Amino acid sequence: MRTSSAGYLIALAGVALVALVTHAALPHLGLASAALLFLLPVLAASVRFGTGPALVAAGGGALAFNFFLLPPRFTFRIDSFDHVVTVAVFLAVALVTSRLAAELRAREAEANARAAANAEQAEFAALLSGDTPDVLTRALAWIAARYGTARLIDRHAMPSKDSALSSLDLSAAGWALQGAEAAGHGSDTMPASDWSFLPFAPGHPDGSGLVAVARPMSGTTRRAEEMTQLQALARLIGQARDRLALADERQSRERLEDRDALRRTLLAAMAHDFRTPLTVLAGGGRDATAIRRQRIARSPRFIGLVRR
Repeated sequence: MRTSSAGYLIALAGVALVALVTHAALPHLGLASAALLFLLPVLAASVRFGTGPALVAAGGGALAFNFFLLPPRFTFRIDSFDHVVTVAVFLAVALVTSRLAAELRAREAEANARAAANAEQAEFAALLSGDTPDVLTRALAWIAARYGTARLIDRHAMPSKDSALSSLDLSAAGWALQGAEAAGHGSDTMPASDWSFLPFAPGHPDGSGLVAVARPMSGTTRRAEEMTQLQALARLIGQARDRLALADERQSRERLEDRDALRRTLLAAMAHDFRTPLTVLAGGGRDATAIRRQRIARSPRFIGLVRR
């Protein structure tokens, strides 16, 4: 991380302030306490500005400690070996302290960056949690507001020509689909492209598509951390697309099942409605036959034939 010149000037100003205080209060402080006070601007510079200003504060503190406090005072000459050791130990402690403080500051910055990235992913996942068809449209608008114009490219509808994508952009998109890895602007593959292409499922060449994000309007190159975050957002979009496809398939299956159930119910009702009159007709036919048989059996002609 680059540090402005103000950080170095403030670090030297802190060393000068401590030198004035220790020079005036040396009879009351002693060399050991004065040396510890010179560590304060080193720590402050490490925490606030980073390693560079902290090293400047450490070197300046060692020189100021030697010039203002060690005899012979107001010279850079050291007569006693003990004082040489004191300056060397102070410088070593200041350097180690500045390094540790700078590392702690870097770890804190990384932790804050991870927390911000996780919070952004959580917000994006909440946006994708709906089941309405406009979820993906709102997700692309969310990305566009933060990173640049965004669009989806489907594997099975890969454009051969597009007014918004140059031939280099289309080549980068094809590479991203085939290799299942980020390509285009901000990546190591075809970085001259004006778009960043991030697959829904990195590492899986059979993925369904990718997210394309245009170069920032400022013209700056995307950092690796930003590309990593965009890849995480693209993965969430891929999961949302799969979930919406499954939900649509489930609804289609439920509609088919409802249609089949309705057809079965209609057929059952029609069969019942037809069965009732047919039963009546069949029963009436049997009764008429029985009556005719009874009439024949009672007729004199039939009785005469039976007696013979």
